[in-house]
Amino acid sequence: DQPQERVKQPLPFGVLSPLAGHRQSTVRLPFNEMDDQEKENRRKRQVKKMTKIITKAWNLPHAEHFQQSSGGTDEVGTANGSSPLDLTGIGQSLDAGGYPLGRHGWEKFAGDLGGVYNRFLSQGRHKKSARRNLDEVKTFLAKVDVHLADVAEKSVPGGGVGASSPPPPSITAPKKRKASDVGSANKPKKKKGGKDDSSSRTNESLTIPEREQRALEQLGNYLEDCGGKKKQAQGFTCKVTRVSTTEKYDTVFYSQSGKRLRSMVAVAKFLNLVEDD
Repeated sequence: DQPQERVKQPLPFGVLSPLAGHRQSTVRLPFNEMDDQEKENRRKRQVKKMTKIITKAWNLPHAEHFQQSSGGTDEVGTANGSSPLDLTGIGQSLDAGGYPLGRHGWEKFAGDLGGVYNRFLSQGRHKKSARRNLDEVKTFLAKVDVHLADVAEKSVPGGGVGASSPPPPSITAPKKRKASDVGSANKPKKKKGGKDDSSSRTNESLTIPEREQRALEQLGNYLEDCGGKKKQAQGFTCKVTRVSTTEKYDTVFYSQSGKRLRSMVAVAKFLNLVEDD
């Protein structure tokens, strides 16, 4: 039997075709026009190389995790619309001329590619596939320039290479309280009409059943962040107990089969939403 070839998935963005070969004209062009034509030819060659790399990345094993982000504005890109965080976004940016000619364009391209996989590595999702595919992409980039592989490895998801963190907020001295404010500091706030606002209750005032309900709600949100569904938390029960002689509480989750899970991370691993390191 002849081995079957692996079926390649179609790309959801265009691929710029290389220019057909032409014989060199014998008419000498003005210097400025010749310079512009050379730049255009170099730009098309750069786009062609980038297209080959993104196509290879698209067809790597388990690339479906990285081809298109699923849901949520934070999944698609950064708040200021900087680096695209999936292979589809990079392909669309390439079609739109988002990577300028030369070193800067290549570094931006490599940073975006590395950011796709580093986002999953930082979130602990599909870590093995992300690590393998990132290493493969680094070999593709190294054939162009070894420096580009280092750019992809060190890229920050959504922020390029070594993106700086926002400056810390300025620290100001606390204002002194008036004597009349001291006595009312611990009084609970009330809604208009004189009713207490139960949503502003602190953890210290929650009962055990309320703590268990809140823990299940937090579990649903966590599972959704890990790529699952919030309703998966409905398949678990929660038991909260107070640790003796302390003010701390111990939270344990139980599956329908009775398996004991001591954290939300353990539940996500139980559902195969998070891979073991």
